[in-house]
Amino acid sequence: MNINLDSAKDTLCKNILIYGHCKFENKGCAFGHSTSKSQKSTTTALERTSPVSSPMSVNTSLNGKADTKKRFNFNTPSFQPSPGAAASAASVGSLTGKFSGLSPKLDKIPTFVPSGESNEGLRASSVTPIGAASRKFNTSASVFTPSTFEASSPSVNITPNPYANPPSSAGNQSISSMGSNDMYYQHTSTNYPLNYHLYAPAPPPRLMIPLPSHQTNSQEMFIPNDLRETLQRRNETTLQTLGGLSNLPDNVGAYHSLMPVDMETKSSVFGVNSAVYKVFSNVDGLAYALRKFDHSDTIQIDNKGPFKTVERWKRLQNSNIVGLHDCFTTIAFGGNRSQLCVVYDYYPNANTLSEQHINRKLGSKLEPINEDILWCYIIQITNALMDIHKSRLAARSALNLSKILVVGKNRIKLSSCGIDDIFNHESDDTTTVQDLQKQDLERFGKVVLSLALLMLPGSPSSRGTQDQINSLKGVVGDEMIDLLVKLNIGFMDVNLDKFNQFYLSKRSIKMINDLQKSQDYIESQLTNEVENARLFRLISKINFIVDSPHLLWKENEKVNLIKLFNDYIFHQHDESNRPIIDLSRVLIKLNKLDCGIEERFMLVSRDEKLSILVSYKELRDIIDSCFRELAK
Repeated sequence: MNINLDSAKDTLCKNILIYGHCKFENKGCAFGHSTSKSQKSTTTALERTSPVSSPMSVNTSLNGKADTKKRFNFNTPSFQPSPGAAASAASVGSLTGKFSGLSPKLDKIPTFVPSGESNEGLRASSVTPIGAASRKFNTSASVFTPSTFEASSPSVNITPNPYANPPSSAGNQSISSMGSNDMYYQHTSTNYPLNYHLYAPAPPPRLMIPLPSHQTNSQEMFIPNDLRETLQRRNETTLQTLGGLSNLPDNVGAYHSLMPVDMETKSSVFGVNSAVYKVFSNVDGLAYALRKFDHSDTIQIDNKGPFKTVERWKRLQNSNIVGLHDCFTTIAFGGNRSQLCVVYDYYPNANTLSEQHINRKLGSKLEPINEDILWCYIIQITNALMDIHKSRLAARSALNLSKILVVGKNRIKLSSCGIDDIFNHESDDTTTVQDLQKQDLERFGKVVLSLALLMLPGSPSSRGTQDQINSLKGVVGDEMIDLLVKLNIGFMDVNLDKFNQFYLSKRSIKMINDLQKSQDYIESQLTNEVENARLFRLISKINFIVDSPHLLWKENEKVNLIKLFNDYIFHQHDESNRPIIDLSRVLIKLNKLDCGIEERFMLVSRDEKLSILVSYKELRDIIDSCFRELAK
């Protein structure tokens, strides 16, 4: 870079402009370091470039003398500051008066205030002088200090979580709200469903490449994706917890880790405030569903009288009934009055019949119903009612679309059994069990008719029962029409044993056949996975031997051979020196090693200076002997 030394001394050094000083001054820097000269040169340059014009609205200069020069000329291509404004240190208020002639409403312009500023900031900004506002940003400051985040960021409306902070712990609430107002606080992102595919999913059937009978693919080595995802989602739902910040009690009786499942404010069936929680038992560690009822005039529990039928419900075991495990009162939820708690078996990700076919649940889709599914439901409900009535009990409110759970593919269970016996224990003394069982048959008919009307193309009408049944002719078979007439009109003469023999015997055979097929399918998948820990045990043995320092001096050659096999399985590279990630290859090689076949293969060291020909049988014997030596 060529510098003219004669002209450089008249140019102010950039270190003075940037840092305020130059560490090379008097040490060879060719530029000028006197600020007074630069100010004079700047003023002189401004005087040369300022236009000459007559005054427009101001008749006196800033220092009190008449100024005949025109301060502003709108015909000039660009605005140039006047020499008086650059040379004097006039206040901002006088400059405001200078421009008052241009805009008569200049003083009435409102001050901009960010939307996120507090009310105190609004009042302070309305009375702050303009001069103070102009000094908010100081270019001569050595360190830049950003303004507060609260005054500059827009307000964000966040929906409060009712289980986020316990109301009795003010300290936890302040800690949780502290981070949200921090400038650098990273808000928690939305949790999306996990991807349960541990490997590439199977392609659509139209894209499947036909393989010979002696070949297979990686999908055949594991359980099907749909079955595995269903089981994993159930497991995830079962183990889900709220965490430490919750206003729910830590323990309720012999149960802990409460997780809301159904937060219905008021039960439409029982008419009282209720909520359902998933809990874990302190006795066996299993998950259960705890239904809590708030105290009301409907619930009068002063002694053990309301629980007289609970023991019979506990002894009742049926594949289509949600088992009842416990029933008690507690004050753990707070309040002056106790709440009723009833504990049932827990079925994760279960929907009610209403959620499955009528009212879509959030994140799911409605399943269309047909006559075969309806027959399947009728058989299962009949099975549950037969066992309930044989135990001299009544299902009562459990026969409701919102109380029948769908726990699997066309598998249903009656839930909330025994609650009506607790609520109405006084009136049950005057009502016979036979009358309650006749009411069960009436409710049974209404449930079946409500599901059958869903098969109509339009919405079901509010006509009489007979007209609704007649509208189903042509949609369902004659046997279904006769069954609907029997359950909804002639239910007083229904005997469940004869009803089962006359209407359901043929259909039951078909359902048993489908259940046997499903059982065979599940057993075949279980058979494939019963020894799924073989390869894990084999890999564990290899890692124990490879990483153990105790065998290096005693079994050096054998350990090196096992290390070469470990590289052969997990550290292979292709011709482009990229690692080979092939799960099917790993499974095939480990299965050959586990079986100990006589097939021989070549092991090569990483530097390619050593190569050994060995069989899987010999290598398995070496691994077993080294592991036994290590176990001693």
